Amino acid sequence: MPPKPSASSGCRTGSPGDKFRNFATMKRLLILLLLCCGAPRVGASEPPQCLFQFYTTFDGLTHDRIADIYTDSRGFVWVCTWYGVSRFDGYAFRNFNAVPGDFSPLSHHRFVSVSEDANGHLWFTTYNLHVYRFNRFTEQFEDVAALIEGFDAKHYRTTHCLHDREGGTWVAIAGQGVVRFAGRKMFYSVVFIIFHVFHCNSLIYTVLQCRFPTY
Repeated sequence: MPPKPSASSGCRTGSPGDKFRNFATMKRLLILLLLCCGAPRVGASEPPQCLFQFYTTFDGLTHDRIADIYTDSRGFVWVCTWYGVSRFDGYAFRNFNAVPGDFSPLSHHRFVSVSEDANGHLWFTTYNLHVYRFNRFTEQFEDVAALIEGFDAKHYRTTHCLHDREGGTWVAIAGQGVVRFAGRKMFYSVVFIIFHVFHCNSLIYTVLQCRFPTY
């Protein structure tokens, strides 16, 4: 008689049940592999195609030196330059600056910043740190500092200009305090006279940021 194979010789085939379980496991692994290979990778999509267009004074921009750019709620792009402000509607520029003899309240032709209040009016700061409101209805600059009773509107420096949700604008004035201009659709008024309590510019900034964050 041929000798019986020992338990250690040859390979173990296993039972039919083991074969079935192994086949099921391999099938699941194969499906998972196919899903991983076929699934799109997150963030691997092609970047959007962007078209960059350059504009200079040859295109109507009032000056090539730019300090600030802002897009308002109506879609206009406002560009603060070293010689006036340019408004772009997507097709052409319209320029606003101080021209001798036009009775403009602007004390400087160089603009450094622009923001918008809740009523859609634009607030500009000039190089000498004076603040002006651009009335969206009349399209004229307004010297809001002249509204403050007993205030020297020709010799001052603003440090911050923030807007609240009610349409008011808070302006911090160096060495003076804070004043709030209450904005309405076409008019405005000073509803809070300068608070002489705040003499530290950093404290003014903290109060404005805590109560009326920028948005």
